[in-house]
Amino acid sequence: MSDEVKIGPVLKHLMNSKKMTFKKLSQVSGVPISTIKTWSAGVEPKSLSHARKVARALDVSVEYLVFGETSV
Repeated sequence: MSDEVKIGPVLKHLMNSKKMTFKKLSQVSGVPISTIKTWSAGVEPKSLSHARKVARALDVSVEYLVFGETSV
């Protein structure tokens, strides 16, 4: 497992594949649009709670959302 944060490209890919806008993801997850946009630019999440909410909204693990990987 890599410690490299990959949230930007992973988030963009997931949103694209689920046809979800920033606004829709914000509404579904309860996380502010500004936070989600910051993450999409590659800035690490500062709130595990927010990361968990977005991961649930996208139906992935927090580990996948942040690092682009899942543990086996």
